[in-house]
Amino acid sequence: MIFLQVEVVPHAEQRYNTVGDWIPGRPEEGIPHRIIVSNTGSPNADVGCALHELVEFWLCHQRGISEESVSAFDVAFEGEDPGADPEAPYHQEHMTATAIEHCFVAAMGLSIAEYNRSWDNLEPKDD
Repeated sequence: MIFLQVEVVPHAEQRYNTVGDWIPGRPEEGIPHRIIVSNTGSPNADVGCALHELVEFWLCHQRGISEESVSAFDVAFEGEDPGADPEAPYHQEHMTATAIEHCFVAAMGLSIAEYNRSWDNLEPKDD
């Protein structure tokens, strides 16, 4: 069974300084898998980010890559886009999700630069 909840939240409510997050649930117990994205004020950006997180989550889930290992890498990473680092335990899954996200952005008629500006006004989260 797939039981999925997508949430758009104020950036300050993220678990750490990220614009997108996923938390595996326990659907058999009625607890959904959660996709959580920061509210950019742009529904297109929010949906694009949620799509990325869904693809990344599902690929990690299928390949046995734990949320704990992904989050630990993200929190310790210095710089932007930890999943793009070849050392990330979920690098391949992140890059596949990014490619799908970029196809979605193009289908909406946006440039990647325009889409990425959606996150420019988010205040860094205090960890």
